[in-house]
Amino acid sequence: MGTSGSVDYSISRNDLIKQALRIIGSTASGETPDADEVSEANEVLNQILKAWSADGMHVWKRTEISNTLVTGKEKYLIGPSGDINTVRPLKVQYAFRRNSSNVDTELFRISMEEYWRLPQKTRSNGTTTQYAFDPQLGNSVLYVWPPMSDSNSTVHLQCDLPIEDMDSS
Repeated sequence: MGTSGSVDYSISRNDLIKQALRIIGSTASGETPDADEVSEANEVLNQILKAWSADGMHVWKRTEISNTLVTGKEKYLIGPSGDINTVRPLKVQYAFRRNSSNVDTELFRISMEEYWRLPQKTRSNGTTTQYAFDPQLGNSVLYVWPPMSDSNSTVHLQCDLPIEDMDSS
């Protein structure tokens, strides 16, 4: 079976809505739905995406988030009103620390239970080697251990973010 070798197929939100309305017989081929139909269909499309995500379907996008580690700081809020102002991550897949010489060192993920069992969470005389991630509803929380003893490193997180709402046509 031959393939095209192409991977650049893309469809706009409105074209997707038009195609779906044609499939269910709401509009005829070549017919353009009116603004109210597109608006209502868009609401349903966003509801479907949210429902899939709530059901555990992998509806997310992966991105890298980075932030300078602050001396002695063990807790970073990640989200719209957090220390790291971005979309609230659903999950951290992988994390590493980059020092001032651009050398990357993997950080080991530990569970929240393992983090809470650490004896000295605010010890600031070391180099961060571990992290725990708590995906709260407001801002997610990233805990690092031990907190850095200097501010010459950044933490880099490969995160899963929620799929954005389909607002643009």
